[in-house]
Amino acid sequence: MSASSDQSTFLDKVNEKLIEWQLGFEEPIFRLINSRRIQQGGIQNLPIQEQEYFTFETNTFKMEMFAAAFAIPINFFTIMYNREENKQVLKNMNKVRFYHYGALATLIPCVCAFGYSIYRRYCIDTPHEKALTSKYYSELKNFENN
Repeated sequence: MSASSDQSTFLDKVNEKLIEWQLGFEEPIFRLINSRRIQQGGIQNLPIQEQEYFTFETNTFKMEMFAAAFAIPINFFTIMYNREENKQVLKNMNKVRFYHYGALATLIPCVCAFGYSIYRRYCIDTPHEKALTSKYYSELKNFENN
């Protein structure tokens, strides 16, 4: 087994785990399309409208998760370092400034990415959502009841 196939299977597992986490937060149409994707053996076997909808929603969720995953730990450790540095009598202000700029250098892009993902989720119309909802209306009623 080559390194690229190991990497692709690892990324596939991460992608499946993220989709599993996402299922609790999404609309019933997303859960229905996900179940169809699993039954048909992959996203490439779905119609184009469903592929575009599913990809849009999963990419939005990934942006939200990865922005939070980068921003929270970096800023937590920066705050902890500042607390330790403030306890010292002689402060190394160059170090403190370096950590502040480092935190800003990571925080600003993360906030921008998170803001854009929220904009995508609530302000941009999801492609083909209305058409898919009307197409699978009866299946959605049964799917929500189960």
